[in-house]
Amino acid sequence: MSRLIAILTTLAAISMFTVGCAGGSGGPLSTLMDQVRLDDPLADRTYIQNQDVIEVSESVPALIEYLSNDESPKVNAWAALILGRIGDPQAVPALTAALSNNDADTRNRAVGALSLIGETEAEEAFIEALRSGNRDARITALVELEKTLSINAIPAIADTARANDGMVSKNAIDTLGGIGDASSTAPLVEIALSTNMDDNLRRAAIMNLHRMTIPEAAAGLQEVIAGLAGQEGTDELLQLARDQG
Repeated sequence: MSRLIAILTTLAAISMFTVGCAGGSGGPLSTLMDQVRLDDPLADRTYIQNQDVIEVSESVPALIEYLSNDESPKVNAWAALILGRIGDPQAVPALTAALSNNDADTRNRAVGALSLIGETEAEEAFIEALRSGNRDARITALVELEKTLSINAIPAIADTARANDGMVSKNAIDTLGGIGDASSTAPLVEIALSTNMDDNLRRAAIMNLHRMTIPEAAAGLQEVIAGLAGQEGTDELLQLARDQG
């Protein structure tokens, strides 16, 4: 009996050690984040020495907490980095929310983490950021969606463009042109002809129709020219469209 008790005690100790290693109170992850928060130069060494016990699925809940609720931007950024290396999809909602973080490094780490978790997960996260994120999140998402030429994102990008939201909408219009798919044509024509849109955005739509080297865009530009010819006070836009056509 005493031998059995000793074995059970040993197993319990091993279990507690594993939880600590995975990020529990006093474990390497906790130590790392304390060092990061204090800008301790030993943080990198702590991470390297304990990488095999930090980068495990058991660490994900603690890392999500560090990413979402810690007041230190450095801790947020480190948490995003490690979550990406672990690659657990349950971190996607927290990483998507992190695209709205005020800290540029955290946003960049979140982008990298989402890409590491998976192309589909990243695309869905960027589309969600367009719908619910702040200005920084939406601009970041537009850049990433253009890089991957995401056709699936075109409806959400078009909605962002139609929002008439200054630089965010301008970036969305440029993203539609950069993706260059035929399905980008209709929203660009709509924006170019809409009298409710800011003239700068209408110009951007015309320029991006010209930028797209596909027949649908060329036809769309002719549609814009015909439509502007019937509108009053659009001489400058009409001339621009004719120059591009």
